[in-house]
Amino acid sequence: MSNEQSDLKAFKEGMGAHFAAECSGKKTETAQIYTGKCLLAAGLLYTNGTNDASLILYDGTTDAGKIILEVYAKGADGQGPFGAVERKVRCQTGIYAVLTGTGAYFLVDYVARV
Repeated sequence: MSNEQSDLKAFKEGMGAHFAAECSGKKTETAQIYTGKCLLAAGLLYTNGTNDASLILYDGTTDAGKIILEVYAKGADGQGPFGAVERKVRCQTGIYAVLTGTGAYFLVDYVARV
């Protein structure tokens, strides 16, 4: 079974035809976003408009997992948002986010898998 077929099966069995992504809410520091199988829908990084910032998302419960998204932003380029995911990324263990940058924050959207 392909990844696409597996995702479709999971949606049909666990979430039905209609589903909505969950949002982490505004996070201002490194955090565990979700534990368990899920799909990453979006990762958005915001700066304070002055300081550079970065957001690295891992498939895991620590920063030792596989990197699934990296976003780097120059503070002088504005406040954001920076970064996104054009299609959902499968996560086997969860989503762990590492944030750097004074005054930075982020939002992560994900779909929990059953």
